[in-house]
Amino acid sequence: MKIGQKTLFIVCCCLCIASLIAYTLNLNKISVYHGDKFMFRVGTGSSSTTSTSQKSKDNFGKLNVTMSSFKTPTNITIKVNVPKMCEKICDRDLLTCFNPSVAIVVYDNSSPDRMTFKQSFSSFPVIINTTEGGKNETHVWSQKRKYCPVTDLDPSFQTVRMQNSCAIIGNSGILLNSSCGTEINSYDFVLRANLAKLEGYTEDVGNKTSLMFINGESLRNLYSKLFAKRTSEQSKSNFEDSINYTRTLNDGIIWFGKSTRARGYAGKLAKIAKFLRERMKVRFGFSMYNVGQPTSRRWKTKGYPTSGLMMLTIAESFCKNITLYGFYPYQNDSTGSRILHHYYEPNLLDFHTDNHDFEEEHQLLRSLHQNGSLRLILTPCKKRF
Repeated sequence: MKIGQKTLFIVCCCLCIASLIAYTLNLNKISVYHGDKFMFRVGTGSSSTTSTSQKSKDNFGKLNVTMSSFKTPTNITIKVNVPKMCEKICDRDLLTCFNPSVAIVVYDNSSPDRMTFKQSFSSFPVIINTTEGGKNETHVWSQKRKYCPVTDLDPSFQTVRMQNSCAIIGNSGILLNSSCGTEINSYDFVLRANLAKLEGYTEDVGNKTSLMFINGESLRNLYSKLFAKRTSEQSKSNFEDSINYTRTLNDGIIWFGKSTRARGYAGKLAKIAKFLRERMKVRFGFSMYNVGQPTSRRWKTKGYPTSGLMMLTIAESFCKNITLYGFYPYQNDSTGSRILHHYYEPNLLDFHTDNHDFEEEHQLLRSLHQNGSLRLILTPCKKRF
């Protein structure tokens, strides 16, 4: 083929591609088909019409398609992947459903390689059939499912079964010399936070752990201790301590309730999960949303919620009766005795922080105790019998 012919051939190909792109972009009215319920809303300017059984209350999972005039009739079919929108996440095996904003999803015992900790719902294919054109319009639609089986989000997902009695353990020094360990161990489900030390304190805080909430700082610390180069005695000790600690959790759940998108947390969680699951029975879970935001909305708090308040928020979804231990934000008890900020850190006496409003939260918990919504234990267990 001569140079002139090659040039002409290339130009013709480019024109064909450009025409196809213009043809695809200049589509007008669309009809959406899928084997499940969906919502379709058409709007032009300030006016809009809706054809749906239920309007969506948020923007998650919506697809915006801007159409421009194209007068020639078309029958092109476009396939688009769109995220699911779920009002409830349900576990068919446990016959329970949860609000997606506070639901805990737990990876089953399948391969650790499946654990990605990605906070996104699965997508489904939607067929868009185009017809002949008209005015410029913007079509916005989404699918809203009432119930989403948790295994539809990921085949390896489970949820937490309903519990009759739950104990949420804060880390306040008010627990020291409380002799509450046996009582705490008697609950059906025990929630703890931020890898709080148990060895040496079991008489006061117990040793049963059903769920261990970890925040970003605890996650980073655990990651560092497990994967730092073990060249010094301290780094070797940190590694062994972390392994031994997580082994005491047995088949309890390590749960991360913050955004996994921030600071590479999803990758860190996946690496930790793979490393530990190959060595012990501990399980891993997370939430589809940062639980801090729904916690603030739930309790109308001003400061960013503490780990304890976030645990209370998620526990409400699967606990019939909740009791709190170790929730005390003050430096002195009712007798004037000095109280540690954390029972396992004897040198930590500073209660000040700009992130949390401890006073506001404590007054909230007291009011919930007074109206019977939960029990707040502030006195030694040995003195209550």
